[in-house]
Amino acid sequence: MARYDLGVAYFAVGKYAEAREAFEEVLRLSPEDLFAAYFLGRVDLAEGDLDQAIRRLEAVSKGKPVADELYYLGSAYFRKGEFDKAIRTLKQAAIAKPGDYRIPFCSGDVTRNQERLRRAGKSMSFLKSFTVLTKQRRERSSNVSSRWRPSQRKKLKRSAGGFWVGMIPPSL
Repeated sequence: MARYDLGVAYFAVGKYAEAREAFEEVLRLSPEDLFAAYFLGRVDLAEGDLDQAIRRLEAVSKGKPVADELYYLGSAYFRKGEFDKAIRTLKQAAIAKPGDYRIPFCSGDVTRNQERLRRAGKSMSFLKSFTVLTKQRRERSSNVSSRWRPSQRKKLKRSAGGFWVGMIPPSL
């Protein structure tokens, strides 16, 4: 029990390496200790090891709720970009801990990011179609201008004040 308390103290002050050692020692002595596994998942999350944090927090969340592991699991999914899993997990967290004020905030962040990605996807599809159209226009203008004699191209260039009229120059 002293190692667990030491791990919690290290975790509270941000000494994650020492906290990890303490919690791993607790799990070596008592492999079924869900609180130590929960804190190891939080240490992984704090250090940015999202895959390991998800594995640990999923294992802890399978049984009876220990603490706020569902919130942190949803947060890990969110940080990893797995928004559907994040929403599903945060809904479970809201049912398990209805008074946890952090859950709606995290859910809102997930929803906003989903909306941004949806809008970005629309923008990307527009840009792709625009790029295709631009490429087609360049090809057409290149084909037309290549049929002209050099004297005609010079005449067109001079008449437009040095600019190509109605088309993109083939060199672009």
